[in-house]
Order: sequence, then structure tokens, then C-alpha cells
Amino acid sequence: MKFLPLLALLISPFVSALTLDDLQQRFTEQPVIRAHFDQTRTIKDLPQPLRSQGQMLIARDQGLLWDQTSPFPMQLLLDDKRMVQVINGQPPQIITAENNPQMFQFNHLLRALFQADRKVLEQTSASNLLTKAKAAGRCA
Repeated sequence: MKFLPLLALLISPFVSALTLDDLQQRFTEQPVIRAHFDQTRTIKDLPQPLRSQGQMLIARDQGLLWDQTSPFPMQLLLDDKRMVQVINGQPPQIITAENNPQMFQFNHLLRALFQADRKVLEQTSASNLLTKAKAAGRCA
């Protein structure tokens, strides 16, 4: 056990962060990606952080399935046309661009993040920078 920190120091120069290009390449090679998630969020007025766990499935050209198992069951399905959310066995909530354009824009961005879609991410970043510059009075 004493050697683990030393081993980590020796290996660390060979470990590098993934770039967007690396992620795009991996998504191209793998049409379906499955992952476990363990997420901790601090929420104002809650005495302890909220920890959620579950599985995630990204299928190229199909969408994203977020299947949370704890602290309560929740499934979220995102595709190009809709966002469907089922919480704790309740009837599904369906969000489309027609009935909630702002939330659907978030859906579009979230899918772009999970699929490392450079075009959408760059457009969104440029748009956000322009909006912030306009709000600050730095752009006409």
C-alpha cells in the first residue's frame, strides 16, 4: 500500500486528459456506450449532499437513456424529437420543442455534450459568449 502514491507519481506523466477530438473518435468507434454514474450534488437548504447513482446508455442516432436507481428511481430518455422523464413510476412527462422550447434547447445541448458533438458545442459556446457580451454592453 505504501507504493501506491509512488506508482501514481510515476504513471501520471503518461496519463493525459481526453480532448474533444479523442471523445469524437471514441463515439465513432463505439455506436453504443454504457456507463455507471455516481453523482453528488450540494443543494441549498438540504443538510447533506444528494447522492444519486444509476446507469447511462448512449446510442448513436438513438439518444441517451439516464436510468437513476437511487435515491429514487428516475428514467430520462433524450432523443432528437423529445425528452421523456419518468419519476418513481409516475406517468411520463414528455417535453418537445413545441411545448417547451427552452427545455428542449437544453436537451439538444445535453445530447451534444454526451456525444461530443463539436459543431453544436462550438455554436453554443459562441452564442453564449455573444449573449454575455451583449448583456455586458460590449457588443452591439
